[in-house]
Amino acid sequence: MRHSAALLDLHPAKPAPAISAATPSAARRLPTRAVVATGCIGSATTLGATAAVGLPLFARVTLGLVGMMLVVVAWLLLGREHRQLTVVVHTIAVVWTLPFLVAAPLFSGDVWSYLAQGAIAASGQDPYTIGPLPGLGAAHPATQQVSHYWIETPAPYGPAWLALSRSVAALTGEHLIAGVLLYRLIAIVGVVLVAWALPHLARRAGADPSTAL
Repeated sequence: MRHSAALLDLHPAKPAPAISAATPSAARRLPTRAVVATGCIGSATTLGATAAVGLPLFARVTLGLVGMMLVVVAWLLLGREHRQLTVVVHTIAVVWTLPFLVAAPLFSGDVWSYLAQGAIAASGQDPYTIGPLPGLGAAHPATQQVSHYWIETPAPYGPAWLALSRSVAALTGEHLIAGVLLYRLIAIVGVVLVAWALPHLARRAGADPSTAL
């Protein structure tokens, strides 16, 4: 046994080769510039889909979905590259969001119902008992935009949302574009609050704040 041990000592085990820091997954990663460009292209594509009024609706929706997919994929890739929440990451998110501030509604026409219900409330009527057509009439700009599915449907939302809708209607009147932009600013405030709160909640839960965002 001692002789065998001595033989083993004559041939010590070779040290394991150092593992390269550049793993295959890291090598396959897109560079940041390509990720940022992908998000910008996706955001611009979605904006173009909302502006291409001459295209059939199916083509516009398809183009919009492709644009949104590019933005989502780019955001996930950006999260893999930047494990820390930095000013750069938030700036990129803002840049990708800017085109959506002026894009026309594409995937949902609910905002027209919000405008109509707010106008009904602002006129002193009860939006819980009447819909856009009986409340505002067929000639009202908001009524003309509401989907025929909801044109006679009373408001299903809570009093806090209706108070907000009434305020929007009081400020913008029958100017639909101004009303849409104001609702969009309200939505942006909500997104900013989520972006602020989510990392704090993740830390309290013991999760990675960057991954959560």
